Formats: sequence, structure tokens, C-alpha cells
Amino acid sequence: RKSLLRKISTGTSVNTTEGEKAKEVSVQNRVFGSLPTLHSTPQTASNYTLDELDASQEEEGSLARKETQVYEAETLTAAHDSDIVRLESQIDEWNVALRQNILAELTQVKLKLLQQQKCRILDEREKSNERMARLTLQNEELKELVANCERTIAQKDSIIANLTTSLNKTENKRRG
Repeated sequence: RKSLLRKISTGTSVNTTEGEKAKEVSVQNRVFGSLPTLHSTPQTASNYTLDELDASQEEEGSLARKETQVYEAETLTAAHDSDIVRLESQIDEWNVALRQNILAELTQVKLKLLQQQKCRILDEREKSNERMARLTLQNEELKELVANCERTIAQKDSIIANLTTSLNKTENKRRG
């Protein structure tokens, strides 16, 4: 019993491994903060007094209450962990939704830019076609003008030739 009391007073469990001890101490420290031990140095059974044994028994009841509190704290921590997991899941869902919304918006912007570019290209093509039609019309008009000029020049040449022959005939008649 005294060794059990000593183990309880120093904060160690009876049948635990070192890893379990560290975990238990970690949980106790997290829940209760650093708890002072009954004795700062290990003591043998001969060093205990009756007052210390009574204090140890009282502390044993206190320790049982504290173990209950540790269990409750672990339960709260588990509930807290499930809340954290749920919150993490919700944040992940929000992250995915936000990412999808951003990608959808970027896709819409890209499509809008492509549509604007397509409209610009169509406008440029239409303007180019209009210019080509105007130039083709001007070319046709110039060809017609050249043809008219050639006809006019041909008529002038014909008139000059007719006048020259008439003038030569009248000159020959006068001389002759």
C-alpha cells in the first residue's frame, strides 16, 4: 500500500509503460497545470508518518477526483477534436467552393475576352472587306475612265486625221 501511495503521490500509475506515463502526465498538465507532488524526493516506507499517510489517503481521494476530471477533460477534448474536425471539413468545403467559384469566374472572363477578340476580328474582317469592295469599285471606275480616255484619244486622232486629209485635199485643189 505504501508503494502504491508513493506512486500515486509522485504522479505515476501502477501498471503503465513510459509512453503511457508521459501521455498521462501531459494530459494532467494540460488539464490541471503543473500539480505539486506530495514529496519532492523519493521516500521509503520508513520515512512516512501517520500524518503523511492520512494526507496521502486524502490525496488519494483527491487524486481519484482528479482522474475523473482528467477523464472528463479527455472526453471534452475528444468532443473538441470532433468539433475541430467538423470545422476543418467545413473550411475545406468552403475552400473547394471558393476555388470552384474563382475558376468559374476566370473561365467566364476568359470566354468573354475570347468573344471580344472574336468580335474585333470579325469587325476588322468586315472593315477589310468593305475597303476591298471600295478599292475594287474604284479600280473598276478607273478602268472605265482609262477606256473612256482611250476612246476619246482615238476619236481625236481620227478627227485630226480627217482634218489633215481634208486640208491636204483643199490645198491640192488650190494648186491644181
